[in-house]
Formats: sequence, structure tokens, C-alpha cells
Amino acid sequence: MCEFHDEADPQLLTSASLPPTRRSFLQRLGLLTAGALVVPGVGPWIRDAFATPGAAKAADIQTPNQFGLLPYPMAMHIHSSFSEGRASMQAQVSEAAATGVKAMWFTDHDWRMSASAYRQVVHFDALADTEKGGKWVWRPTTTGNLADHGGGIVSSPVSPLDPSAIHGALYLRAASVSGEGAYHFYADHAAARQNMRANLSGQQLAIEVLPMQAGPGACLELVLSLSYHPPVGGRPAGQYQIAYRFSPTPADTSAHGLLGIVTVPCIVGVWNSVVLDPVSDAAALWPDIDPRDNSSADLWLGARSFDGTVAEGCFDYLRFNRSQTSGDVPIQLQHELVSVYQAMFPQVMINHRIEVSKYGGHLNWFGGVQHLNKYSSTALKGSGPRNFKTTACDLVHSYGGLASINHPFGTGSGKLNAVDAQEGASVQTAAGLIAGGAYHADILEVGYRNRGNATLETHLSLWDVMSQNGLWLTGNGVSDDHAGTVGVWATMTNHFLTYAWAASPTEADLLSALQAGRVYCGELGAFTGALDLSVEGNPMGSISVRPDLNRRTATIIAITLPPDSVVELVQGPVDYAGSIKSSAMIVQTFPAALFGSGSLDYAVDTSVDSFIRFNVRTSDGVRIAFSNPIFLLRATPRTGIPTARRAPDTPG
Repeated sequence: MCEFHDEADPQLLTSASLPPTRRSFLQRLGLLTAGALVVPGVGPWIRDAFATPGAAKAADIQTPNQFGLLPYPMAMHIHSSFSEGRASMQAQVSEAAATGVKAMWFTDHDWRMSASAYRQVVHFDALADTEKGGKWVWRPTTTGNLADHGGGIVSSPVSPLDPSAIHGALYLRAASVSGEGAYHFYADHAAARQNMRANLSGQQLAIEVLPMQAGPGACLELVLSLSYHPPVGGRPAGQYQIAYRFSPTPADTSAHGLLGIVTVPCIVGVWNSVVLDPVSDAAALWPDIDPRDNSSADLWLGARSFDGTVAEGCFDYLRFNRSQTSGDVPIQLQHELVSVYQAMFPQVMINHRIEVSKYGGHLNWFGGVQHLNKYSSTALKGSGPRNFKTTACDLVHSYGGLASINHPFGTGSGKLNAVDAQEGASVQTAAGLIAGGAYHADILEVGYRNRGNATLETHLSLWDVMSQNGLWLTGNGVSDDHAGTVGVWATMTNHFLTYAWAASPTEADLLSALQAGRVYCGELGAFTGALDLSVEGNPMGSISVRPDLNRRTATIIAITLPPDSVVELVQGPVDYAGSIKSSAMIVQTFPAALFGSGSLDYAVDTSVDSFIRFNVRTSDGVRIAFSNPIFLLRATPRTGIPTARRAPDTPG
């Protein structure tokens, strides 16, 4: 999620946990002769079959609605190796294909793509230090069976190249009892908004290394975690790592499943200046995976011992050099990766857009001509969340895009259990949205089972308040997934899909559906049908103005409903009164059995301005799908009617 803090603790892969090979045995003894490190041409990328039998699937409806449109299931608000989570683009597209999704939207954080306020250098003056307002803490950890270990910050020896006025270096020592053991310090950058996690392309790590005791059975080590990938080339799904081992042994590179080992020759007793190129190394280790589709996720510095030998030494002056984060270079890089995966997964239409998210409040930018924002010199640096959101939405519109208000209750994963607590959260959030005119946005994220401590019902209520105040927002359903692990789309707490009634799954047609409100939402695995709503030829999402009609006929379409489920027709006033509490009510409930033909008609009271929409609720009371509203007005709104929402029976 954004910010993403609910992952499992970082895992440190070790060669001890992998089956021994003759090559790794010879490496330990230092008997493997050096060979030139050749970076092969990348590709082709192999996609193994991995879909779990019986996995949840999106609805696949092939019958057009009365307007000749089909519902295309979309996974919206998806993150990849360009954000702070561990998912690769490959993993996310693989999940889309496995679940039957027809279109997906990558929406990576713009400021992370630009590595804005990211860590540049570590001087090791202390185990906890701050750069650009972000605090890093180096936390010790042990693996294997150690007889002796130690480490920490020392004032001598230090690298003569480190320009810091404070003398400091990271000292480490490890000696195993038998087998393999290691002592590491993990770079904990959670308090710095995980400001090391950026796409790996163009990144190099420079570091000063002083081996004091090292050799065939001992080394200093830098371990870099990359991104999670699905099963590829006979390897299991998982997060990849590169272990750089510094010792006076020949250069070598070898892959052991998800762990790549790169031996870097160093001279014992002197400071060695080392520059690491993880993209080139990943290409050599795993030529069947695009190395650019990785993140610099986590980092450890340590000493590793084999069979009782002593590994000892120091690290100093770590630098992160990022050459592909300026301007719109990251957008172009992601476009190239989309082209790669589009060819591999032609059944999924892949769109890549951005999440404007540096300051208070996050907004997705769908469509239009996209640019990465230089926050230090734009109006987006505004004085507060409301100003930021409104300015961001206006910026998106100026480039021809649609703006979405993301997770309106925040990014928390807890839950407010009390009913009054849920209502309080809704009232407070509604007040801010109404005062800001919904920040001029087009879309509101509604389909969350539980997000920002708010339930799905609280999200729906907030959306009804927006409709009541004449704020025409398309409601969509999302996951905001950053993990991409196999099967996670169907099992995570939030896994709503958005279905667009569109002429095709092309971006232009999907954007048109989103702008007009011609979408419905369903929970992956729980709902496999189709929903639509019309009133006398006016489509879902439209605004119809008919002062002459007190009753109108709504056609509710609900295909493939779960047995014993019900459809709840919701109606609420449109009074523009600034109310922060919803007055919408369930005016009628229809059992699933009534939809044997797929639809039914219902006479709606339109004597006052109102909107209607509907939910699908299971027999155990869980709402699993919902439509967008139709607005049935008697007078034209003071703010006018957006062109995309003007109903056919409303004069232009």
C-alpha cells in the first residue's frame, strides 16, 4: 500500500540454505579460476506456467449491453519495481493474466520514480543518522552458527576518501563454529519513507572496503535485495538477491536459484574503492529476466565465515549513483518494459500511469500526456493537503488526464470497530472533500474492504455524500497492491476490480468509460457476474434532467449473481446542501432469483432530484459488488453537466 509498510520482514538469503554444488564448493576453497564477467544480451524472458488451479478469476462476460458495450475487468492502482514495494512489473502482469483481468493500470509513485529526497551517501558516523530529513538505522543480525561475532561504528580505520568531518566506519567480524555463519547490519530505512527503494536501472553503488581478515573461507559482503518475480526458468517465485563478496579470490559470478553471488577481488589490509553495477550483474546471473525490472529493495553489510575461518573488516563511504531518474526518463523506461511484457501477455492490456503522492494526499493520474513532477519547483509544493490535491488535479486536467482521489480515509490497515467511529471518520473526510469541491477530481476510490480504518460501507457512504452534493465522481474498486506475489490478488484484504463498459480494452475507451461513470465494481473471487443500470435509455453514470417526470423506470441488470444473494437499490437526494452525512437509503431489495432473465424494471420516484445505484449482498450479509449511480434531476445543476455525463434525453 501507499505508504507500504505491511510486508514481511526482509529475508536474507544465504548460500548455506541452498543445495551445495561443486562450483560453490570450489568457490569456498578459492580454487575456481577467474573468468571474464560477460553480460549477455538480455532476453528472451521466459514465462513459466504458474497459475494456481482453481484460482479466482474475473468475470468474462461476452454479451454486449443495450449500448453495444462489453464489461472489461480492470486492475487499477497497481505498483511495481518503480515504487517502494517488492513487486516487479512482471509479477503484477502475471497476476493479471492468471486472474483473467483484461486491462491493468500501473500507477507508481512519481517522486519515487524520480528518487526525490532519496539517500545519496552514508558516512557511517553513527548507526543512526539522517540525510534530507530521512533517518536510517543500521540494525545487527546474525545467520548461521557463529562462534564469535561483533561490530559497530569505529573512529579508526576510516577511508581517506570519505569527506565527512566526523571519522567513522562500519566494523564487522564473524567466525563460524562450522559450516556457514554471518554477522550483518541491515539498513533500516522505514523511518525515511524507504528512500532507498527505487528502480534499479541506472543505479550504481560505490563503497570503500577494507578487508582485514579474508580469504577462500571468509569475506566481507554487501547483499542487495531486488524485486519479487514469478516462476521463471525453473526457479520458484520469490524475491531475488545479489550477494557481493569481497575477498582476495578471483572474480566470479554464479546463480543459486534466487541468490546470485558475485565475487569481487579485494586486497587485504588496504582500502579498496569498489563500484557495483547491479543491473549488469543481474543480467549475467539471470539472463531470462529483464534486469531493469528490479528495485533496490533492501541492503545488508556484513562479514561471512565458512568452517571456522575469521572474516573481519570495515566499510565506509557508501554512495548511491542514480543516472536514470531525471526528467521523464523513468516514464520512458517503464514504457519500454510495458512493451516487453505486452508481447509476453497479449491477453492483458497494460497501461502505465503515475500516482502523484509526494505530499499530503495521493492522486492517480490516468491518461493524457504524463510528466514526472519536479516538486521543488512546481506549485505542487503547496502549503497544505487541500491545496496540493486541487493543484494536482488541475495539473492532471491540463495535460488531458483524469484524476483519482486515492484511499480517501488514508493508508492505515486497521479497523474502527465502533459504528460511531466509522461515522466520525466519514463525516470528517466528507467535510474536507466538500469544502475542496472534491479537489476537482474525476474518480473516487470506493471499492476497499478495509482501508484507512474504514470499511467498504463507510467508503460507500462517503461516496453517496459526494453524489448528494452534486460532486460527480466515478466510484472505482482497487487493490493498491505492491507485493505481486503469486495468488495475492485473490487473497489480500482489498481486491476489488473495476469493470468498464467499453467498446474495447484500449486506453482511450477505458478512459471514456471512467469519465462517464460507465463502470461497476466487484470483488475478485466473490463476484463473477456483470452489473449495469439504465433509466429509459440513459446509461449508468449519466445525468438526466427531466422536470416533467415524477416517476421513471430503472432497468437493473445483474448477471450471474451468487445463489441466495440480493440486490439492494440505493436512492439518495441531490440537494447541493453541503451535508456531510449521507441521506441515501436502500429503497428496495430484490432476491437473486428475480434476475433469471438477467434484468428487471423498477419504477423510481423522481419527484425530487435524486440518484440511484445498487449493491450486491451475499446471503451472509457481505457486499461484494456495486454499480455506479445515475442522476435523475429536475433542474440543470448550477455548475452545469460534464459533457461525458450528459444523458441522451437531456438537451445539450
